[in-house]
Amino acid sequence: MSGVNMTERSGFPAAVLVAQDADGASRAVAERVARSVGRGAVNLALATGGSMAGVYAELARLARARELSFGDVHAYMLDEYLDLPAESAHSFRAWLDKHLLGPLGMSPERVHGLGEVTGSGGNRGVGVDRAEAARCYEELISARGGIDLCLLGIGANGHVAFNEPGSAADSRARVVELHATTRAAAAPTFGSMDAVPVRALTLGLANLRECRTLCLLALGEHKAEAVRRFLVEPVTPDLPASLLREHPRLTVILDRAAACLLPESGG
Repeated sequence: MSGVNMTERSGFPAAVLVAQDADGASRAVAERVARSVGRGAVNLALATGGSMAGVYAELARLARARELSFGDVHAYMLDEYLDLPAESAHSFRAWLDKHLLGPLGMSPERVHGLGEVTGSGGNRGVGVDRAEAARCYEELISARGGIDLCLLGIGANGHVAFNEPGSAADSRARVVELHATTRAAAAPTFGSMDAVPVRALTLGLANLRECRTLCLLALGEHKAEAVRRFLVEPVTPDLPASLLREHPRLTVILDRAAACLLPESGG
C-alpha cells in the first residue's frame, strides 16, 4: 500500500485530514482499516452507504491481492432498517454483503447485524422484542471485547449511524424513528420516499463513544455544512456527530469538497 497525500488541519477538536479527492480520502480510510486488521484479531464496526463504497472497494482489492486477510476479523453493523422483508436488497446487510463481505469471503459467523432477529412473516423487527434484540447485540459486542475501530459517516443533518438530531449522549442501542431528511436522502435508492422505512435499529452514541478508535469519513460538497457544524459550532444534541468529537481517538477524513467550508485552522 502506498500512503495517501493528506493535509492536516490543526486547531480542531479532533484530528482532521483532508485529501485532494474522494478516491484519496477513501484510500486513507482503507489504509487505517488495513493497519488495524494487520495487527491480528480485531472487531470492526462498519458504516454503510455511498461514502463508504470506495473504502470497501479498496479493502476488497487488497484482499484479492493477498495483501490483507480478514480471517481474524469480526464485523459489526452500526444500524439497520426495520420492517423490510428479510430478502430486501435495500437492507444495510445486503449492501454490506455486496460491497465488502462477499468480496472478502468472510464467514457468516463473523458478521453480526443489529437487524437480523427475524419475526413472523420474515420481516425484520416484526413480532420480536426489539429492545431485547438491541440489548443482546450490545452484550455480544461486550463479550467479544468491544469495538476496536468504528467507521462512521455523517448525514446532512448531522446524524451518525441512525442517531438523529435530539439523540442523547448516553443513548444506547435502540429503535429510532427516522427524520424526514434522512428518509428523503434514501428515497432515490428505494424508488420513493414512501418506500423508505420509518424506523430503524441503531447503536447509540454511548456505544460509539465506547469504541477504542473512531474514523469519520465525509465526501462531497453536500456534506460540507454538516462537517462545518460538526467541527466548528458548539456541541449539541441537535447535531449528534458533535457529541463524539471529544473522543480521544477520533480522526476525521475529508475530501476537499467536504472541507470547503472549514477555516484553515480551527483555533
